[in-house]
Amino acid sequence: MSQIKVLGLASVLSFLAGSVYAQDATFQAGETAQSALENLQTSSNLSGFEETYGEQIAREQAAAQAAEQESKENQNSVLATVPQDSTIDYKGIANAFFAKDQPQKADEAQADVQKAQPKTYEDVLFTITDPTSHATLGMGHTIDLKLRTSSNLKWNFDKELKTLEFLSERTEDGFFHAVFKAKAPGQETLYFDCLDVGNPENIKVLETKLMIVTVE
Repeated sequence: MSQIKVLGLASVLSFLAGSVYAQDATFQAGETAQSALENLQTSSNLSGFEETYGEQIAREQAAAQAAEQESKENQNSVLATVPQDSTIDYKGIANAFFAKDQPQKADEAQADVQKAQPKTYEDVLFTITDPTSHATLGMGHTIDLKLRTSSNLKWNFDKELKTLEFLSERTEDGFFHAVFKAKAPGQETLYFDCLDVGNPENIKVLETKLMIVTVE
């Protein structure tokens, strides 16, 4: 083969080899760029870069404000946070618990007022109808005890007492009156025996009534 043909064949082979190498390098460079892009996208998704930095700051501030507001509400409330699915009336129980002392305090205040104010007494007119009766009498005042009577009845009672002084007795408008005056502090029990005196030879006790008088 002549020297000119040999040189020409060598040039053609060199050109073809260079073209193949260039194409392979271009392909490899494209594949590397695509792989790097995919890796960047994957890394971005895993790192949570979907929200901006400003959005992240706003979200954190909103969460902090909500936590602070909840803390203030819990401090101002008597009760702890009640579960949403609870059926127990915690508020009603607390109100009842803290309110139960209020009536007692009102009673104590009323008692203090009553102690501060001196009691006033008056003369008493009392009609005895029950088997046992009670009355309060102030020192120096009188009590007029009334018992229903008739012509064949007589009320018998003790006139010598420690706290009461017997003043008088009378029958008026179908009632027997026994008047006493308070002379000493204490409590006195008066027994009134109703006697049937229609037959003087056969006097009967029909009933007895008790009158308890407290002298203050």
